[in-house]
Amino acid sequence: MPKGTIEWGTLRQNFLDQKTAIMWHSTGNLTKVKSSAKFDFGVAMLPAKKSRGTPTGGGNFYIFDKTTPAERKAALKLIRYMTSPERTAEWSIKTGYIGTRPDAYETDALKKYVVEFPPAAVARDQLEFATAELSTFQTGRVRKLLDDAIQAALTGSKSPEEALTSAQKQADRLLKRYR
Repeated sequence: MPKGTIEWGTLRQNFLDQKTAIMWHSTGNLTKVKSSAKFDFGVAMLPAKKSRGTPTGGGNFYIFDKTTPAERKAALKLIRYMTSPERTAEWSIKTGYIGTRPDAYETDALKKYVVEFPPAAVARDQLEFATAELSTFQTGRVRKLLDDAIQAALTGSKSPEEALTSAQKQADRLLKRYR
């Protein structure tokens, strides 16, 4: 590949402007790409060498301990509504994100959508190979360290070993009090 990288935040637009031929991006961009691309495009599972895999993650729902019983009850009601098969299917169609529950793909709406737009099923089918998302204390900060290390390796400012060793040392410092 050419030296350097394309910034994550501009990648989708660069793809739509045909400044890059391939992008590896969140499924949350699929509907925007579908509605904006002025050219045919396809999607595929991530490539594999030794074994298949796929990152998973995204927006999570939380109910905090320090809330009133009424707040917890209201939060749970909202979560149940938002994660119902029908809402999950609607959310998947409108965004491109993977339906967060298998029965969403059994709704008439998502069944029809997948028939009309088969790329909507590719990420779902790849879930067979999924692993858990990176989750730790200070996840955002640790992920940033890893992202920066990958960026440094891709741009050649550090060797992969140097970049990852540095990221690990910084993460160890960050997480020291949690051990």
